[in-house]
Amino acid sequence: MRITTGSLAVACIVLGAWSRAPAQAAKKKEDADVKQPTERESRILELFTATKKNFTKDGRIQLVYAFETRQQDLVADWSPALDAKNMRIRWSRPGEATYSTLDYGIMIGDYGEWMHDATFLADNLDVTVDQSNAAAFKPGTISAAVLFNEKKKLSLGVNAGAQAVVLKGFRAAKPPIPRAERPVLSNQRYKAGYRIKGSVIECILNGSKLSDTSENVKFTEGFDRGRVGLAWSGSVQSYIHQVIIKGNLDPEWVAKALGEADPSKADKKKAKTVKKAEPKAAGTK
Repeated sequence: MRITTGSLAVACIVLGAWSRAPAQAAKKKEDADVKQPTERESRILELFTATKKNFTKDGRIQLVYAFETRQQDLVADWSPALDAKNMRIRWSRPGEATYSTLDYGIMIGDYGEWMHDATFLADNLDVTVDQSNAAAFKPGTISAAVLFNEKKKLSLGVNAGAQAVVLKGFRAAKPPIPRAERPVLSNQRYKAGYRIKGSVIECILNGSKLSDTSENVKFTEGFDRGRVGLAWSGSVQSYIHQVIIKGNLDPEWVAKALGEADPSKADKKKAKTVKKAEPKAAGTK
């Protein structure tokens, strides 16, 4: 069969258009979900240095941190701050790679925690971490997307996209659900995270739910809000390529960040004023 330069060029164009189609469809769907921010919502968006930031039509904020772009100020919303003396959280270096590809992003290793500075409400919170681990898997390894609750001093999260966990720091504070862990293959990129609906946390791997805590609703008890982040220990030498957070910010945190009055205190003051203004019932002195 004779293949001409012209036919080869046409084939390349057709294949290129076909390969871009799914990405274009996904972007179109994502753009359709974005709403025009109000003046106050615009001020809220200015609080963050994310690669992409917007409000969705259901009122949630979406923050995308594409660390693989190596945009240095993306770490401004996270703590602890990167320190040259702390090799457990750092930018990947030029030329660092897995056995098959060059990888860029934030490198996490050995053990630690890294938290976003904002406080989010737990209900209707979605978190996705795009990552790859260069270390060989060992049982007991923790590589979790978490929600740290200041009051409980514990984190609720999902390990490797497959296990719901409660952690104290980077160690398990109670048995995970399910007990069986998912071995993470080295040098394999994957997206893991969680979705919280009411009192249930769902384990999400590459966009699909693997399990949840619906049969043990007490597992998430007390985790009504917190800081989104990462917690890890064991055989971890991971590239964090991207983190996506989609949820509702804690109103008290927002008010403080914007320099507004605390809404909870304002509500209490309003309730006290209303109670004081209520007329006395007939026949009372």
